[in-house]
Amino acid sequence: MDLADIIMEVFAMESSFLRSKKIAARGKTSVAEEMCTVFLRDAMARIELSARNVLGACSSPNAIRLSMQVLRRLAAYDPVDSVALRRSIAKRLLERQRYAL
Repeated sequence: MDLADIIMEVFAMESSFLRSKKIAARGKTSVAEEMCTVFLRDAMARIELSARNVLGACSSPNAIRLSMQVLRRLAAYDPVDSVALRRSIAKRLLERQRYAL
C-alpha cells in the first residue's frame, strides 16, 4: 500500500510541476507556482513517511540504518514557508472569488 502511495504521489507531483511550468511559459502570473511549491513540499513529506514504513517492514535490523541514510539523502528538500504561501494563495483566490490559476 505504501509503495502505491509513493507512486501516486510522484505522479501527482510531476503533473503539478508540469502544469505550473506550462502556465508560467504562457507568461501569466498566477498562483499556480505557489500552489505547486506547497503541494510538492507536502508530497515529499508524505513520500518520506511512506518510504519509512516500507523500509521498516522490508529491511533487516542490520540494514535499517544504511537504508535510512539513503532515504534521508534521496528525500532531502529545502523547506519553504508554507504558511505564508498558503495565505498568499488564499488571499488571491478570495480576491477573485473563484478558484483560478
